[in-house]
Amino acid sequence: MKNPPSPAVSASKASLLITNARIVEPGQRISVGDMLVRDGRIEAYGAIELATAPDAERVDARGRLLTPGLIDIHTHGILQHLYESGPEGLIAGGNVLGQFGVTTVIPTVVPQVGRAWLERIAAVAAAIPSVRNVSVPGLHLEGPFLAIRGSAAATVPGDLGLLEELFAACQGRVTMMSVSPETPHIIPVIERLREKGVPVFLTHTRASAEQTEAAIEAGARHATHFYDVFYSPAETD
Repeated sequence: MKNPPSPAVSASKASLLITNARIVEPGQRISVGDMLVRDGRIEAYGAIELATAPDAERVDARGRLLTPGLIDIHTHGILQHLYESGPEGLIAGGNVLGQFGVTTVIPTVVPQVGRAWLERIAAVAAAIPSVRNVSVPGLHLEGPFLAIRGSAAATVPGDLGLLEELFAACQGRVTMMSVSPETPHIIPVIERLREKGVPVFLTHTRASAEQTEAAIEAGARHATHFYDVFYSPAETD
C-alpha cells in the first residue's frame, strides 16, 4: 500500500467504512485503524473520523486482520464446487471464495483429450464473465502435455494442433499452462505458448537437469507441485 491519503474525505464519496481493524501493509507493518472505501477503491486508512463518512455503510472488524485480497493461481475448486465440472461449478465457486480472503482466482482445469471435454471447457471459459464476486483473469491448464499422470491427468506428447484446439475452446482465456519438460515434442509447445504470452509452468515431471534447462531456454518461467508430482532427478557423481 502507498501512504494513506488524508482521511478528511467527502462523505458523499464514501460507500464503506471498516472500523477497528488490524490493517496489513505487506512487508511493512500491521497497524490498528479504519479503512474508507469508495466505489470499490481504498480512499483512506488509518485513524478516520467517523463524522467524515456519516452515510457510509459501517462494518466493525472487531480487531480482525484486514489484508489485501489473495490471488489463487492454482486451485481446482472450493468446497463442493469443481471448476472444470461446468459453468455452474465455476460460478458457484466464485460466489464463496471471498469468505476465504480470495479476490482473484485462476481456475485450474486438467485437460483431457476428446470433443466432449473440449465442449465442456468451452462452456466453462464462456462463463468467466458471469462470475461476479471474484476476479477471474483466465484459466490455468494443467496439461495435457504431461509426463506423469498424477490425479487423472492426461499424458500426451506435445502437439501444436491440439494446443490450438485448446486455445480455440478457451476462447482466448488461457492465462497459464503447466507442462512436463521431458514430454516428447514439448519445446515447440513451450515456444508457441511464449509467443502467445502465456506463462509456462513446469510440473508432473522426473525430467533431467538438461531437459529442464531446455524447457527454461524455450520459455518456461515457473514451476508447481514441488514434492508432489515434481520429483528431483537422481543424484549422480
